[in-house]
Amino acid sequence: MTETNFCRICGSQKVQNKGCVQNKDGYYIDCNQCGSYTISGDTLRCFPNPNELFPGDRWHELSATVRRRSKRNKDTEVHFKNEDWEKLLDGQSIPRDPMQQLDSILLELADLQKDLGDFRSVSATEDLYLGFCKNKQELKKLVGWAKQSGYIDTQADQNMGTRAVLSLDGWQRVNELQKPSTSSEQAFVSMWFTESTDDVYKEGIKPAIEHNGLKAIRIDEKPHNEKN
Repeated sequence: MTETNFCRICGSQKVQNKGCVQNKDGYYIDCNQCGSYTISGDTLRCFPNPNELFPGDRWHELSATVRRRSKRNKDTEVHFKNEDWEKLLDGQSIPRDPMQQLDSILLELADLQKDLGDFRSVSATEDLYLGFCKNKQELKKLVGWAKQSGYIDTQADQNMGTRAVLSLDGWQRVNELQKPSTSSEQAFVSMWFTESTDDVYKEGIKPAIEHNGLKAIRIDEKPHNEKN
């Protein structure tokens, strides 16, 4: 069987390979950066090198999504087969600008804090998922902005670099973000769908909608409640 000693998402060698997953043809990989996931043996054999399976320009989005799922619920860990990463990212709420990244960090810190005043370590090398960051410089900049805005307090950490805790203003911002929103994150596309218009939708309309942070829903694929 193919062996793997590095993360297939970020390429890090800080992984634990636990061998063949029970009842699945694949390997269980536990990465300090990307979290836990499994990958099929066939996929490993087809893509033996990092960044061949997953596109380099979106690896950070995939890394953050997988890390969050594995962190919250072991039952929802990701099992990759070929192009499954595209389905995983489709419809995910991915931050599109620094303000959305900052909000993402605040929400994650709120989820991590068990008590008021509970400082949590923020590693510039292993916690990029907090803000869907591409590198440690981006995460450090966002943490700095959060502190300057009064959303967090920080302490130096000899081992991890920084420890952070939400301030009262930070908790207020989290409460605002968690309030039910009346606005929809979906955009319904109503048009005449045929084989000749599918490419127009897939290559033009859908990417434009998703670029603005919305999920494109074709009207012919929208679920309806059945009535007798």
